[in-house]
Amino acid sequence: MMDVSGELSRLSGLSALAGQAVGKVLSVSGWEGELRNPAKQWATTWRRDDAHAWVQGDGPVEVEFTLWYREVEDERPDPEVCIDELYDAASAELPRIADQLESGVLGRSSRPRTRT
Repeated sequence: MMDVSGELSRLSGLSALAGQAVGKVLSVSGWEGELRNPAKQWATTWRRDDAHAWVQGDGPVEVEFTLWYREVEDERPDPEVCIDELYDAASAELPRIADQLESGVLGRSSRPRTRT
């Protein structure tokens, strides 16, 4: 499964989450953008390998990442036959990804801070 923690870290470092700034971060990270909304001056749909990202809004924008966990082996050529098993494998992987993100820059910056 693709690791997007680097992109999230760079996005969290932006002073303003603007569409063009997000596009620059994704482009530098190897994502391919597509301008699908003629009202926007930046790409709103991004793809890198099996991951997708969408940039929504005007400013500040929202960024959504979608990651797919795929496991297809020779002995299971038809995913429809083993979809429950594939879903269980992906669900088992999700806590690791969530923990990785929560322990990174974004997780630390979103935790409440106590003042002394």
